[in-house]
Formats: sequence, structure tokens, C-alpha cells
Amino acid sequence: MTLLHWSQQLSDDFLVNWTNRGLLRRATKQSQDVDIREWGITPSHLNGVIDQHQLTLSEKSVDALTCSCGAINTCFHKVAFFIALRQCESQATPETTTEVTSSLAPFSLNEWFIQHCDDLAPIMGKSTVTKAIQHWRKGITLDVETHDEHAIVQCHFASSKSFRLYFPRASQWELATCSCKQHPCVHQAAALIALSIQGNTLAMDEAIFIEKISDKQRAQLRQLEQWLEETLSVGVQNIVPAQLAQAHTLVLELNQVDLPSLSTQLNSVLNTIEYLVANYIDVDYATVIPQITALSLQLHALQQTPLPCPLHLLAGEHKRRYHPVSYHNLMGISVEFWHTDKGAQGYRFYLYDHSQHQWATITDGRKAKRNQGWNSQLSFAHTRCDLKALPSLALMSFSAQSKVTHHNELSIKDTKITSSPTDIEWETLFDHPELQVRAQWQRMQTRRLSNRFASNTDQLGWLCCEQAYQTQHMPYCHYQEAEIVTTCDTRVNVRIPKNIDLSMSNGHQQLLFGRWNCNAKQSYFEVLAMFTKTPLSDEKYGLIQIKTKDKN
Repeated sequence: MTLLHWSQQLSDDFLVNWTNRGLLRRATKQSQDVDIREWGITPSHLNGVIDQHQLTLSEKSVDALTCSCGAINTCFHKVAFFIALRQCESQATPETTTEVTSSLAPFSLNEWFIQHCDDLAPIMGKSTVTKAIQHWRKGITLDVETHDEHAIVQCHFASSKSFRLYFPRASQWELATCSCKQHPCVHQAAALIALSIQGNTLAMDEAIFIEKISDKQRAQLRQLEQWLEETLSVGVQNIVPAQLAQAHTLVLELNQVDLPSLSTQLNSVLNTIEYLVANYIDVDYATVIPQITALSLQLHALQQTPLPCPLHLLAGEHKRRYHPVSYHNLMGISVEFWHTDKGAQGYRFYLYDHSQHQWATITDGRKAKRNQGWNSQLSFAHTRCDLKALPSLALMSFSAQSKVTHHNELSIKDTKITSSPTDIEWETLFDHPELQVRAQWQRMQTRRLSNRFASNTDQLGWLCCEQAYQTQHMPYCHYQEAEIVTTCDTRVNVRIPKNIDLSMSNGHQQLLFGRWNCNAKQSYFEVLAMFTKTPLSDEKYGLIQIKTKDKN
């Protein structure tokens, strides 16, 4: 392969990873004014002039390209040099002809897969491979985009950092680049390990992949096991305040040793016990037994040697660990304000992500006795999302890019709206297939099995109703009950807040937005908001009108 043919294989994706998009745009514009007819082009040497600066290349390496401008970092003259060389016809030799013919085969990343981690050590070093394995243990998400001559891999790490990797057709490390600008780097090694595991070429039973929990984690697991034994020996109904205080301390300590999944489950057990003790005289503790059982199984799995699955799956992720998402197709729905008896308060703005087929939230709140002058309703009214007032996004459809947690909570400061918000069309929304009750239940079941179920978002849903229904007012309750028949002929028990007057809307097309509540005793749909295309007063009836498309 001649030096010219090698340089012409450097695509724009490679040049972006080598430099950046801004430099590529400037170089592309500069290369349009370059005349390469006077350049010196031989099979082993290339030289030319760009913007009155001399550039020379004599080796098949981008680092070997020199420029007379004297810039310390890569200059736009070097990028323009490679772009301008694409205008030149390469010399046809038997070697290049054979390589071009072989390149017609479909590109595949399989040639980059490894069978043993030792294969990476001579190229990257043992310390780099060891760090890459540690990154893989914490969890790596890959987005692969395959082209005719190369592949782009977006590698998302557990630390919320993301890197763009470029892998060419031929397995040549001098052409493989990373957006971190280092070569080779730990991100390349981690991506190749993850890709090889997904491709079933790298054995998972290698000794290097056997994970062990730390001594601090093991000590916390022993304390949790001892607390469970003491609680079950005396009975949940006989638990004393000292045991509850000890458990609350364990919740904090489990989080500190990076075991957030156990911490969340233990906190749920404590909340259930405290709620039953505070609100009931004759307590039925059968409701807390399934939670304790799940907690015990999780504890037993973490104590096994070797671990039954990667540690990051058993340990879980911290609530505020965000991952970048390049595209959301969002639809703003409604806001819910919440508060507790202890004084905590906040809001949740619910959105539906058509691209992910799941619910998302933008949340904010304050703990009890923290910033007592803070008000959730005023905060929501004045909060802005990429210069857009958050309330103005209700009943609007727009695309965005953001960072999200594994519970689909969006980071409002990292959310960038990429399209102008448009009104939601009633006809499209009312006939949406994802509104079907069965589709919603299947989505909830899938999320439950994924071990990332969040009751605040994954139990959300909506119902379409056209038939009139009778409501029953519940004494001493803030809601009224009814049995409705949805447009898919499904009967559902719903609870509607009493502040919504149904006298004018009953019998019209209604879209009920709310949360599914399902347990062994009963199941019902808790209505949070109601939408109708019939123009009604918001203040009088508590309804929100969705604009319809003008057919004219």
C-alpha cells in the first residue's frame, strides 16, 4: 500500500477523533482552495503547501506529519492536508489493487475481538488492561455505529463519562483513535473487552474476571445479616426503636461502601415497618415479609464466592449517577407536587420518551427542615429547561439530549432541547398503541424483571375513556372511586381526586394520566391528571385542554 493510498483511507470520523469537529470544519473549508497539482507525491513521500505553510509526510502515521506553522498541538493545516489528498488519484499497483478488492467485504468488528486479555498486554501494557477490567466491572454501555470502512463506538462508563472510539477496517493500532487523544488508552481496552464478551470470544470464567467484594463491604454485609437475624428472631411486630435506629445507620453505611441496591431495599423495609406502626393498631406484617425476603436473597448473592453475576449488577447504581443520552423524543405530560408528614416536599414533572418507550421525570425537592423558605410550586413555575420555562413544556412534544439515571430521571442542567416544542395532537395521542392497558402492563413487567424498577416512573400509565361512568364518593378520603371501560374494552377501577369536577366531562373523550397501584389485596389506577379536547375551564373543572389539529 502506497503512502498516498494509506492517507486517503483516513475518514472524517477518524479526523474528528484525532482533533475535533470545529477543526475539521475549518480544514474542510481551507482544503477547497488548495491546488494539489504542484504537490510532491511519491509512493513513499508526500509534501505540499497549505496557507503558505509546508507540510511533509514520509511514514504511515499521522504523528509523522510535520507542518511549518509551529503549532504545538495538531493544527488545521494537517487536517486540511489529508482532506486535500482525497482529490488525487492513487497509483494503481498490484498491492493496492488486491487490498481495494478485499475491502469490498462487509465491515465487521469481529477482527478486533480478543480471546484472552493477555492479547492486549503487549500493546497497551498490563496496568492499562487491569484498569480496563476494573472499568468493565463497574459497568460499561456501548453504542456501536458501523460504516463501510470503519466503526464508531460510543463507550459510556459508570463514572458518567463518555468517549468516542474509532476502529478502522484493518486491525492497525496506529489508526484506532479515542476522543481522549491518547493512544493507546484504557478506554480502547475496556471497549474491546466489553465487545469481546458480547461477541462470546472472551471467556468469562477467566481468573482475572472473578470479582471479590472489599473488606469494608464484607463487614457491612455481616452487620446487615446480624440485624436481619435479630429482627426475625424476635419478630417484626416486636421490633424496638433501637433496632430501627441501627438499621437507618446501616442504610447510610451501605451507600458509603457502594452497595446502593441493598441500601434502597433496607430503606424500603424500614419505611414499611414505620408506616404500619404509625397508622395501624392491629398490624398485619405480612406485607413486609416479601421485602425482607428480597433483601435476604440479595444479601446471600453478594456473599457467594464467586459472585453469580458481575458486581455492578448486584451492588446497583447510585441514584444520582447520570449517563449521557444523545437523543430523546419527549412529550411533556403533567406535574405532581408531593410532601410528607415530616415536612419534606418537592415536585415531579412527568414526560414520556417515545424513543425509549418509557416514562421519564424532572424532579426537585427539599428534605424536612432544609431550606424552609423553599416552595415546590414556586420552584416549578420559575425553573427553566434550556431557556424554556418548565411549565410551558406541558402538553408539548420536542426532542432533546440529556443525562439520565437508571430510573430515567433527567438532569435538567444537562438537558438541551434540539427542536422547537410543538403542540400535542389529540387524535394522534388518543389512538396511540402504547395507551393500551396490556401494553402498559407488559412494559411494567419488563421493568420489574430488569432489577431497575422505580415506582415513581415505571408504574405510570394512561387510560382512554369514552363511556360515561358513575363515581362513588369515599368518606374521609381525598378521592372518589369509579369503574371505567377503556377504548380497548378493559374494565379498570380508578381513584379520581375530589378536586376534579366530572359533571361536564363525563361521557366525553377523556385521557386519564396516573399511576398503577397493584398488590395482593387490590389493584386500581390512581388518576393524577385528566385531559380532554372539550373546552372547559381549568379552574372550575381541573381539566386541561389539548389542542386539536386544524383539518382545514
